[in-house]
Amino acid sequence: MGIKNKIYGTLFGQAIGDALGLGTEFMTKAEAKEKYPDGLTEYSQIIRDYHRAKFQPGMWSDDTDMMLCIANAIIEDKGINLHTIARNFKNWLYAPDTRGVGQTTYKVLSIADYVEKPQQVAELIGPSRTAKNRIGYVINAIKKKTEEHNKTNIFSLYYKFKNYTMKKIITTTLAFMALITISSCSNDVESSLIQQEKVIVEKTSSHIKTRAAYTSKEGLSTENKDLYSIKYKDINLKNIPLRKEEVNMLSSANSISATIPVSVKGYSEWTVRTNGHKGGNWYKLAISSKNKTAAACGIAPGIYIVRDVWLWQTYTLPTPLAIVFSNNNYSDYTKMGWEPETLRTPGFTCALSGTKVTLKTAATLIKYSIDGAETYKTYPVKASNLEWNFYYITVSL
Repeated sequence: MGIKNKIYGTLFGQAIGDALGLGTEFMTKAEAKEKYPDGLTEYSQIIRDYHRAKFQPGMWSDDTDMMLCIANAIIEDKGINLHTIARNFKNWLYAPDTRGVGQTTYKVLSIADYVEKPQQVAELIGPSRTAKNRIGYVINAIKKKTEEHNKTNIFSLYYKFKNYTMKKIITTTLAFMALITISSCSNDVESSLIQQEKVIVEKTSSHIKTRAAYTSKEGLSTENKDLYSIKYKDINLKNIPLRKEEVNMLSSANSISATIPVSVKGYSEWTVRTNGHKGGNWYKLAISSKNKTAAACGIAPGIYIVRDVWLWQTYTLPTPLAIVFSNNNYSDYTKMGWEPETLRTPGFTCALSGTKVTLKTAATLIKYSIDGAETYKTYPVKASNLEWNFYYITVSL
């Protein structure tokens, strides 16, 4: 079912439900059960008492009339104008076929200044007495939210009022369906309905030294980043390190994807780790027979000629509008080298440039044994066993 058909279904459902509901309006549950023991499903079942005799079978009540007044005003102005809505209410009140106007609604609409000052007039009558008196407040609230966001985000505005009791949201529902009506005239209706909430980015901790920004393959430039929580619909990410530009991108995003996991194996190349021992130059390293990590890499006990290196891998994302997070959940060094910033635990860093993700971990290249035999092994992880596990989210602006 298309979006427009759903909108029509909502509007027609309101009118039909209103017309049927008229059959039990102002009745208690006991009275409704007595009058309609088998339920009320046909207009012909509606009893013809004093109240209902004013309506022909199938006619809706003032609730649907007022919904249409709001809808027509929004279509006319391509937005919310309280004075146009008030004018339509006033014209409806004095139309010859208007039926069922409530006493308080009549008092509000019949005041001479209502069209010019709808909010102030509604307040004079007493905003807490009936649901219909809240129409000015509801529309004003929706208008305010619309101006704040510079767009009519229908569902998120409606959800602002979701905790009200059913009676109290009657007028909110009318305004809500009117907003749907105007949106159905737009080519962007589907995207406006799909986007139900804004992406919420909240700082959880400040100045955490986290992932590195790579200025070159020889250097590692650490940054002080803040940790954030990211919320959108049912997506809830916690303590994610973000750069300022990433926060700005998320704050202006229309939507984000769920996290997408990626696993890449092996490595593409190695480079000298100039901030390592001896500035990346060759040095001697003794491997003990008790070193189980070295044994897992196939390195026998002995003395070797080694140098500290970076191990690299890359991955290409489908879009540059993304944020990448490393998943350093490694229990040992069977699949990962040293985390580049601490060199104390298994892990890696990742950086995104365009669509290219650059992955980096620290290791030691063991090239020769002390007797000159070539080994070409890496420690603490066997380079061919590397497994880079990370995830990313895509951003829609």
